[in-house]
Amino acid sequence: ALRFACAKGHINVVKLLLERKDIWVNLGSETGRTAPIAACSPRNEDIVELLLQQKNIQVNMQNNSGETALMLVSLAGCERAVTLLLDRVDIDTTLKDDYGTTAYNRCNESISFAVKARLKERMG
Repeated sequence: ALRFACAKGHINVVKLLLERKDIWVNLGSETGRTAPIAACSPRNEDIVELLLQQKNIQVNMQNNSGETALMLVSLAGCERAVTLLLDRVDIDTTLKDDYGTTAYNRCNESISFAVKARLKERMG
């Protein structure tokens, strides 16, 4: 239910679900799609922010293709979500998907030079 609400942009439903003790924010589907991964679209950046406030969020989880939330928001051009993820000390910017692609490689042209530079800097 949480993944579906995240994907569809239903922030009020996401808020209600996150209040429940039996909802696991990191639970993935059979394809490895977690709530943070499902929320990765420009219209859902408020949901990404809400999910990142959860204590037990694992921001580096990968789906079955090796994609992370950071890779997907970079590709989608979600600059605010990229910035929110980069603000976390536990974000791993060096992870690669099944094709050897990093979040930096996936940056959409709508991501500003400053955010791309920050992402590249975090890669080491």
